[in-house]
Amino acid sequence: MKEATLLLFLISGQLKCFLLAYGIELPVDLTLLTAVLVTAVAAVEFMTKPDFKNLVNRHRVMPMIAICIFYLWMIITLSFTPSEKYAYTKCFYFLTNILAFGVLFVSPSFRFIRFRNLLIAVSVIMSIFFLLAFPDYWLSTPSVFGIRDFECFKLLYLPLGFLLGMSIILSLGIRDEIKKIVLINFLLLLLAGTASRGPLIFTLFVLFLAVILMIRTIFSFIRHHTKRFVYLMIFILVFDSAYFLVAMNNEKLSVNYERSFARFLVLFGIDTGTGMQNTSVEVRVGHIKYAWEKITESPATFMKGYGIGSYGLMKEGTDKRLYPHNMFLEILFEMGLLGMIFFLWYLYYIGKSIRGKPLFILLLMIYLLLNLAKSFSLVDLRFFFAIFGFVLYLPLSLFTSPKRKHV
Repeated sequence: MKEATLLLFLISGQLKCFLLAYGIELPVDLTLLTAVLVTAVAAVEFMTKPDFKNLVNRHRVMPMIAICIFYLWMIITLSFTPSEKYAYTKCFYFLTNILAFGVLFVSPSFRFIRFRNLLIAVSVIMSIFFLLAFPDYWLSTPSVFGIRDFECFKLLYLPLGFLLGMSIILSLGIRDEIKKIVLINFLLLLLAGTASRGPLIFTLFVLFLAVILMIRTIFSFIRHHTKRFVYLMIFILVFDSAYFLVAMNNEKLSVNYERSFARFLVLFGIDTGTGMQNTSVEVRVGHIKYAWEKITESPATFMKGYGIGSYGLMKEGTDKRLYPHNMFLEILFEMGLLGMIFFLWYLYYIGKSIRGKPLFILLLMIYLLLNLAKSFSLVDLRFFFAIFGFVLYLPLSLFTSPKRKHV
């Protein structure tokens, strides 16, 4: 119940896009609704089993104090931000991140393995639906699934890619090596079809690190289970070949992988003949250049920033949601060096708590930080803060089993 409620809260943004695709607008915002629900569940559990001694433990309290001081500085910047509307919206939405972190602080008995399994299952279901439904948008054909509006739906490729990448890294913690490899392979096939370049590149990089760090364990497994490993490789080869044979010979499914392949080729300046341009990278580079120029414009702005929510107004003259696609630059731009110090203080406790945790937790942190440097705004960090909460507040026994060694 708790794990499912938390997951609903974390993916409420994606669920809203699915609902909007069918023209469904709830009378109450879904994120607000699930936020109330997850707060109620955590509050009831705390009132039933209060643990004030654990709650005021210094190692538990300090990270919460750090992020609250960061938020307090964010509120203070409202006094000098040029943004008159979006700044207040942004401050309010950031509270959802603190809530995602806070429920783990108040109620640390969440079952991480159950949450992981739910996340993987939901990510697979949403991604399969997306891969089946999205080609109708590119082919301009009537939606087989009855989708009315693709404007929000088409933007799901990036968050779904991010969720699949996170699911892959979390799968490294599965005890059964055969199930682990089969699942990771299947998730990679789905991720490759989303055309999410960033999550796919970061996932492959983290998997490469995992192979390097586990090279002895991998060779030991192959040596002691040679026959099983050979059968596994044959199965994966046959399965992947059949999967791509079906996908590439299907008019709609092939669109996903052709689009993904084309998006990677344009990274290297290769003309795919589709008219696709590398505008995504060019836009991001433009944001980074502009943000850094403004950050270093004067010592005062470098120290205190331009104020929360100011980026859109200063960059395009409109008081709207806009960010430099790099969370660290976003903090420096809007909250200055002071804001960055407060946030790094918070991250310090996250990094400190990784010690003694399974290797996949370290790899997951690397994946998350890479994504923060490429996408996401300060208001989009619910998943990040929830994972930080799991790492900080859940005991080691909930991440691994004493019977078998984990990745």
